[in-house]
Amino acid sequence: MRQVAENRLVWLKWGTIASLIAGLLLSAKLWVSTREYPLVPLLDLVPPVPYPLDYVFFGLFVVLLVGILLLRGRLAGAFAAGALVLATLLVLEDQSRLQPWFYQYCFMLAAVGLSDLGRLPAEGALNACRLVVASTYLWSGLQKANVSFAENVYPWLMEPLASHLPSEAASVLGHGAYAIPVTEAAIGLGLLVRPLRNPAVVAAILMHAFILFSLGPWGHDWNSVVWPWNVAMVAFDLILFWRAPDNPSFLAVLRPEGSAFRVVLLVLFAFMPVLNFVGVWDSYLSASLYSGSTEDAYVYTRDGSSRTFGTSIFDKAMNEMNVPAYPEERVYKRVFAEMWCENPPSRSRSSLVVYGRPEIISGHRSKATYHCNELRESE
Repeated sequence: MRQVAENRLVWLKWGTIASLIAGLLLSAKLWVSTREYPLVPLLDLVPPVPYPLDYVFFGLFVVLLVGILLLRGRLAGAFAAGALVLATLLVLEDQSRLQPWFYQYCFMLAAVGLSDLGRLPAEGALNACRLVVASTYLWSGLQKANVSFAENVYPWLMEPLASHLPSEAASVLGHGAYAIPVTEAAIGLGLLVRPLRNPAVVAAILMHAFILFSLGPWGHDWNSVVWPWNVAMVAFDLILFWRAPDNPSFLAVLRPEGSAFRVVLLVLFAFMPVLNFVGVWDSYLSASLYSGSTEDAYVYTRDGSSRTFGTSIFDKAMNEMNVPAYPEERVYKRVFAEMWCENPPSRSRSSLVVYGRPEIISGHRSKATYHCNELRESE
């Protein structure tokens, strides 16, 4: 049984690192400081790394990840520790890098690395990753239980499929918005319950196949950085849950068993996301990508003829870095301050409007407006 667990952990390592490298390469501008979209440091602890050292750090990160695949045992664990230290520094330099897929990969990599270092048995590392994956599905589903997802995100996701269906079938499909959060949350719970585990894996695979169709080149051809994440999630489901020889119980996955790392995972992935619903925990740390429940922001600029033009900060980030803007008001304000308020021609003519999280039933969003002078005075 132990050898089987170790073999599965090797496959998990390959899936995690391969998809992480793919995500890094598809969002290369996110990981360097030589770009137009500003860095937003976390607590201002780490200064921006200047060119060309920013590219050196990015290359070193990829090299460390490749090294984990090529090495074994404690040396592989040491490379994993080095990669995670560098990942932490990169996030401290720019919190926009805390994309949901990167957050998940890093903790799964930590579980694999601790096993290589002999600090966590293979079964414990697998159960740690099971907790991460199941919690991601659960909270991702619950985040979508809002009218904004049903009225805005869901129809957009369904467009590529609906265009290939008869009008009657497309109309029926259009009424399925509220089945999505229930299904995805049920997948997360089903992966933890032995009798439901295999059906949950099948449902998850079908869901990811649809997402790849909708977002991929056959559909919207959008946000390619999440394509390998969806492929990886299929691999994780099969490696961790499909006919697993140990077939762990619900409690075995959740029980920390004396491991401080397992306690951290339980807190961060199973419990902390609930605080996002009261605005205490970040949305992207709560599996809310494509949920319709995050804050949004636009910059409105008047030209010489008094016409007003709106610029989406989301689009600014996507166009340059291939990732969405980190959807928190503090980030939007910093981006606005550096991209518009530092530019004299637009300083007095631009304002930032931050739209809050939509109310679950009505979809109403609060609105806060900021001007450059206000932001400079608050600094």
